[in-house]
Amino acid sequence: MKKTKLITAFAAATVAMTASSYAATPWTPADVTNYAWWDASDASTITESGGVVSQWDDKSNSNDATAIHPTNRPLTGGRTINGLNAIEFQAGINDGLQFTQTDMIGKEMWAVFVQDNATDFTVVGAGGNSQLTILGSGKVRSWQGGSGYNPLDKQSTAVLAATNTHVVGWIHDPIRKYSINGTLEDNMGTHNGVGTHNGSRIGTQQYARADGLMGEIVITNGLLSLDDRAKMEGYFAWKWGTVDALPGDHAYKTDGSIFLVPEPSTTALLGLGGLALIFRRRK
Repeated sequence: MKKTKLITAFAAATVAMTASSYAATPWTPADVTNYAWWDASDASTITESGGVVSQWDDKSNSNDATAIHPTNRPLTGGRTINGLNAIEFQAGINDGLQFTQTDMIGKEMWAVFVQDNATDFTVVGAGGNSQLTILGSGKVRSWQGGSGYNPLDKQSTAVLAATNTHVVGWIHDPIRKYSINGTLEDNMGTHNGVGTHNGSRIGTQQYARADGLMGEIVITNGLLSLDDRAKMEGYFAWKWGTVDALPGDHAYKTDGSIFLVPEPSTTALLGLGGLALIFRRRK
């Protein structure tokens, strides 16, 4: 009788350990220090009325993004990216959101988005022609207005197809770098000696608006390690359905388990329970 109880207890403990291993906390942008983190898939962070957005809450601090115009506002609840809610911006009505301005130098900005058409698409910008954009040509750009205007050395080599989902990281250390669907483009030039690169608006800046969808935006509070940068790329790709676009040698191309919480295997748990039952029967 004692042996039966011991075996049953062992099996129950094994089941508990197996279940807890599946419940490990996944990696998210909360695992790095952020200036701001806006996530449209989290409905609790969006203040809206009839699908019209007045505020998009920051999940990191209190850098909530609020509507710039009382009537012209982005939309929510109508369109998705990979089945997850996205915020829709419409270029014709200048419906940007504003947050407390920050200098992007020494920071990284990550975003998942869909351009509705091949026109300039602003993810984050500010006054004075400050922009983190996708040009109508499909090239990624980082620009702070100033002397020495020479746009060619500020653009990516990669060309992004409009209407596709893309994950892009703008990295300012202070040399421009772009992570484009997990592939790094390095040494894209300095910021014209201006010394700062302001960000204070989502979806709009002096010359270009966003026309399409924003799923998630993260602005870090500093530069990420190579490991955390790879995790950020993997997190966005697995969550928003762009894993196929990651390069073949990316650390998270084939395994996104640290970003997801798999459900316990029913078969495995039944097998362990059955094992205890067999031992009891043999007793």
